Amino acid sequence: MRISSAKTLRTGSRFLLLAAVLFLVGAHAAGARAQVDDVKIYTSEQYDFSLKWNTEVWRSYSTSSSGDQESIWISTDTVTVQIDLAPAKKQTAQSCVDDAVTGVQQTKGILQPVETKDLAAPDTLKGSKSIILKYPKFLDGRTTTVNFGRYIACVPVSPNGMALIQVEIRAGIWGEELEVVNDLFKELDLTAA
Repeated sequence: MRISSAKTLRTGSRFLLLAAVLFLVGAHAAGARAQVDDVKIYTSEQYDFSLKWNTEVWRSYSTSSSGDQESIWISTDTVTVQIDLAPAKKQTAQSCVDDAVTGVQQTKGILQPVETKDLAAPDTLKGSKSIILKYPKFLDGRTTTVNFGRYIACVPVSPNGMALIQVEIRAGIWGEELEVVNDLFKELDLTAA
């Protein structure tokens, strides 16, 4: 009887060990799938441009395209990033920035945007021209303004395109949120024209 009990015990132990190993392998594989599922990638069909982001951080996104123009918007609870891709035509990176500043100045609800050096710039994008604006802005349903900062950068992209990148963050939390933007920019893959 003892031999039989010892043999049953060894067989049972092997079974439990095998079950534990299979459980751990399955859990690891499920974790790897979860990590892949948390990542979105946008790849331009017309320009040498792609962007990868973690959906646990960047919870909201949308894309659109019309003809030779493409746009992508992604946001956290406190940061909004908009990237527009279009033909450069004869536009330089500096004239692209200037046009974007004019667009901000004409936006309803934004009051007196001015260039600022008070807010740190995100990591520089190779080949870009950029500016940071600071302005009071009326939010929907509010009667008072909130101060915002907006980083505007333009980067020529191949073939013959221009990427306009805008990041808007409340000025009071700019420094805290800059790391999230820098992490995103590390996942920005573009071929400068």
